[in-house]
Amino acid sequence: MESGDNDAAIAAFTRAIEAAPKDSKPLVLRAFVFMKVRNVRSALADLNRAIELNPEDGDAYEQRAIILAGGGAATPAIEDFTKAIKFKPLHMKLFINRGLCYERLKLFAEAEADYDEAHRLVPKSGLPYEYRGGIFFEQGDLKAALAQFDEAVRLSPELAEIYFNRGTVYEKLHHSEKALADYDKTIRLDSQFANAYKRRAAIYSDQGREDEAKRDLAKARELEQAGMVGHEANGAGKP
Repeated sequence: MESGDNDAAIAAFTRAIEAAPKDSKPLVLRAFVFMKVRNVRSALADLNRAIELNPEDGDAYEQRAIILAGGGAATPAIEDFTKAIKFKPLHMKLFINRGLCYERLKLFAEAEADYDEAHRLVPKSGLPYEYRGGIFFEQGDLKAALAQFDEAVRLSPELAEIYFNRGTVYEKLHHSEKALADYDKTIRLDSQFANAYKRRAAIYSDQGREDEAKRDLAKARELEQAGMVGHEANGAGKP
């Protein structure tokens, strides 16, 4: 949405809230728009009110957990994801996101259990393999991480972040050309993925390809200023 569309949506949901003040759903929907425009305080206020009105609103717990996790509050985020799962037990992304919070707390067994459940729910998705690969990466088991990312690529070849994550493993294993190929693929799939340009620039620099490295670094800086960093599983892009 453009800013005008967001303003219109907020106004429409405000009218819906006024018309049905005991209904949690318009509050959750307005909170979602507030999140899009980075008005976290208003989003949290709406979600808190939605949960007061309907303590069984799984969407409200999920959205609040996302805000908490984004602010680095992993433990309360886990509590909200757990409540959301109670009311939305078939929602794969809830297990993925709770697993990421467990990872931040170095609770790797709990994280892996959540990724396993995500795989059970959607066996044809590469995401559980990607995030399991992130666990192995953090633990320094690069060969196991690579195997997970390979399977993630096979199942979800359209996801740029998987190629990026596999590229970081190839770098650690000193397979520069394979890393370059994965960063190239990341950028082809998502031309706004700033970290892919940065990692590719580092390899170019190591290879003495300074002009290409400078171009990639300039592009990365441009994207970072616009807030387009990327969403890699084993780096700063975790939710």
